Amino acid sequence: MKTIRKPLMMRGMVLIHYIVMIGLFAACWQQFYSAWMDGRIFGADSLAVYAMYAVSLVMLSRIYGAYRMGLAHVGELLYGQALANLISLAITYILACALARKLLNPLAGFGCAAVQALFSAGWTVAANQLYFSLHKPKRTVVIYRDESDLRKLGEIRFFAERWQVERSVQWVEGNPHDLPHAGAANDAPGDIQKLMRIMENYEAVFVSGVSATLRNGIAKYCVEKGKACYFVPHTGDVIISGAEYIRSFSVPICRVGRCVSTPEYLFVKRAMDIALSLIAIVVTSPFMAVTALAIWGYDRGPVLYKQVRLTKDGKAFEILNLRWMQVVCELHKIQATIQTIICRRYTEFSLSSDFRHSIAGFAGVFAA
Repeated sequence: MKTIRKPLMMRGMVLIHYIVMIGLFAACWQQFYSAWMDGRIFGADSLAVYAMYAVSLVMLSRIYGAYRMGLAHVGELLYGQALANLISLAITYILACALARKLLNPLAGFGCAAVQALFSAGWTVAANQLYFSLHKPKRTVVIYRDESDLRKLGEIRFFAERWQVERSVQWVEGNPHDLPHAGAANDAPGDIQKLMRIMENYEAVFVSGVSATLRNGIAKYCVEKGKACYFVPHTGDVIISGAEYIRSFSVPICRVGRCVSTPEYLFVKRAMDIALSLIAIVVTSPFMAVTALAIWGYDRGPVLYKQVRLTKDGKAFEILNLRWMQVVCELHKIQATIQTIICRRYTEFSLSSDFRHSIAGFAGVFAA
């Protein structure tokens, strides 16, 4: 019972936050917006709005980590909650406008968001204090290979309420790249046993920079002894984390490889690119027209110019862009000036013949 008491208390705090946030939103809706609908607290339109806000708030709170007590600072928690709440209110506002078939005044919604932000600030401080009163700082040891690996874990000092770092152990391996090496000093069983004896006295272990073989042994030991283990992943760990489990064999098999998009995804992506681009062109066409008139009125030069771009497969294509540079006129005079400067050596340093011809040729190409 003691093992689940702490998680239940924290989940109760999260539930209180959800209920109060939804209650504040429902009160604002009923006071300022329900008249545009059926006017009932539990009418169909009102319930649809409540449900949209509640579902959006739950999903976005998880996405932005709004309840990661103990793993984030109070400011980060407040930022996640504010972002989740504002986006949820915006989504709900769009739904409400669609149901009312008109644009509703958003000022009351801004007031509701301000009140919710004040409540979230007080709740976050209280929840953070409750978390650290339930979870005392763990006696922690850091195992690292060199100073750069130790610096990667430097932010631990900002979480002294959760991890109390009492010792740092530099574990110098004969081969940090996981290749067999007969002369490695720490390959002896006695050295591994010494490392385990060090970890016995601590509740949490942080690992950075050591070989994957040793890291896996430390993780296995921590799991067996019920200790918390945190490690900085290698590149191979990131690749393996996205591996696909294959069930065609009698033993567990994982398949890794370069990600390949499915035809359905490519089709939907291309269709969305075209549709959204067309919508963006229609929406931004007035602004582009004003910009084009301003460019033409400034120097009576061309409004558009072409640029070459490459696709992901290296195929070249041209795009049209609004001109933002000045048009250089009478290029033949510029060519003659450059050639005169180079050939008469109006420079502070000597130029070789090949270099002068190269620059003159460049000027000729530029003029063409």
